[in-house]
Amino acid sequence: LEKSDLGRLANLRTGNAHNLHFRFTLARYTIDQPLYPRSGSNLSFTAMLTPPYSAFDKSLVVGGDSRNIYDRQTRWIEYQKYRFNAEWYHNPKGNFVLKFSAKHGYLGNYTPGLTSPFERFQLGSNAMQGFQLFGKDFISQRGYEIYQENAIIFNKYTFEARYPFSLNPSSTIYGLAFFDAANAWNSYRTFNPFKLNRDAGIGVRIFLPMFGMLGLDYGMRFDSPNGANPINTTNPFKNTNVTFMLGVEPD
Repeated sequence: LEKSDLGRLANLRTGNAHNLHFRFTLARYTIDQPLYPRSGSNLSFTAMLTPPYSAFDKSLVVGGDSRNIYDRQTRWIEYQKYRFNAEWYHNPKGNFVLKFSAKHGYLGNYTPGLTSPFERFQLGSNAMQGFQLFGKDFISQRGYEIYQENAIIFNKYTFEARYPFSLNPSSTIYGLAFFDAANAWNSYRTFNPFKLNRDAGIGVRIFLPMFGMLGLDYGMRFDSPNGANPINTTNPFKNTNVTFMLGVEPD
């Protein structure tokens, strides 16, 4: 978070934050089957909007009373948030399946300088996280550790080639090869949809009725997010990461 965000949240552990919002989702689902999709698409657009408190309380604008700004941001959260998810499946031959997905997320404000420290995006690793104070969306990226924790924008694109080893409904197993490209930004001024961090690798998915979907991925990164963790050109295997999934496929 920015230092100003941290300052506003310094005393939050002793109080309450209220997230009163209107949520609207428009979706279209035409996937042929859930365990091993061969055709169809899954498209969704979601908007989350809180009341524009700052429009009714002029003391909350930039330059207003700092205590009031702190109270509003921590007691009654103000934001507008938009998510777009799209997945397409194509079956060129036999049980061989190609999947392409695109996911975008945007967090906005009603008044400049009042971007919410809540409802942001965290990018990297496997997105398997427990309780989180700030209500973030966890976005996975195979091949990378977590490299962006409080973004207000993210873009992610994935391509997978899948082939099954078993299509038994009680034990569905398939392997996959993947390519991801994603990034996240803390500001709209620095947002560049063409600057993406890439990775590729292989993985396996196993569905067991007792546990749901289990997954293991081995990914290799090709870029250095935000200039950190330079790529090791001498030993490429040091640029790899193993990620796990349990239950459902993460974002």
